[in-house]
Amino acid sequence: MFGPNSVNVARYASLIGTKSPTKCDAHLAESNFQTHPSLYVQDGASRICIDRVESEQLLRRVITVGERLPLPNGATGKVLMSGMEGRELMELLGEDYEAVKPDVDKVRERGYWVSNGEREVGLSAIAAPVYNAKGKMIAAISISGPTARIIDEELAEKVQSVLECAGDISRQMGYFK
Repeated sequence: MFGPNSVNVARYASLIGTKSPTKCDAHLAESNFQTHPSLYVQDGASRICIDRVESEQLLRRVITVGERLPLPNGATGKVLMSGMEGRELMELLGEDYEAVKPDVDKVRERGYWVSNGEREVGLSAIAAPVYNAKGKMIAAISISGPTARIIDEELAEKVQSVLECAGDISRQMGYFK
């Protein structure tokens, strides 16, 4: 369950530099999305899960803290790449740059990404950026799970909850847009 009993945003925030609680739990408490949040940071051409909450659903994607995944595939990877300068992104991706750039540009426009089977068939995710006081993206928070649980009639509400959560954590980091 994606709600106040499963999400400790103060713990998330402490991992990226603050110990102040946020209002993120309130946003998530209003939802019943039956999925789990994860927090990722970039490390070179990879993204690393630095914290997560296990879903209570029997059918779920199990992500372990410390798990390293390729940056170009999936919602959190696209979000993290959107915080990179063009030259840096080009050097990192090499020949894959042209294929990934349109998605990264869309993340920059929208402020989030919804993936549908990009990394694994049947798995979808919604991710949004977390910024520090200097306006630098430092992490991406996401929810993920089976596509039927993510891509449904509540997609807009799920996107909004993830954006609000990312915004709350960012404000605790001193970011004000």
